[in-house]
Amino acid sequence: MASSCTIVGLLVATCFIACGVNADTPWFCHGLDCPAYTVVAEKQGYEVRLYNASKWVATVATSDKYDVAADLGFELLFQYISGENSANEKVPMTAPVAITVLGQQPTNFTVHFMIPYAYQANTPTPTNPNVFLTDLPELTAYVYQYGGFPTDLSVTQDASLLESYLKRDKVNYVPGVYLTGTYDPPYRIIERHNEIWFLGA
Repeated sequence: MASSCTIVGLLVATCFIACGVNADTPWFCHGLDCPAYTVVAEKQGYEVRLYNASKWVATVATSDKYDVAADLGFELLFQYISGENSANEKVPMTAPVAITVLGQQPTNFTVHFMIPYAYQANTPTPTNPNVFLTDLPELTAYVYQYGGFPTDLSVTQDASLLESYLKRDKVNYVPGVYLTGTYDPPYRIIERHNEIWFLGA
């Protein structure tokens, strides 16, 4: 929760207020473009989703702290959508801010913004060499949903909880890596929505 007071947190708040809306998204996207998915099944403790293929912009942030890496990665990606791209154009914010977490004690986190649908076919190229575009194929995700503010401890605990559910149900998933999804700017105190995703093998 402490990271919500950083300069980056203020940038998030400004962007979430200023960007356009899309009414055809889940409530927790709050009108922003979000990755499109179909709910395949509701399980005890998690949801099975089939996500459409999509394009994202990403960067790798190095830290032994999830919160620090999230801020470092967000700042670089915010610069990209603010015009640090080949078109010198502002690109609307999307949700969630997704972060790939590798292993139990990661030091590298890949932070992602989804490219808005209006830019998926013709995406401006990042001008910062540390920022890159990546295409995600259609995929199955096992999704745990929770509220509040994610922290180093809560992310680790919630990922372990979801993994225990998948083992209980004998699900064939990719071990050793998961993604977090944060849908809310720091100024939103109530009805916050966060997710942990393990991917289908």
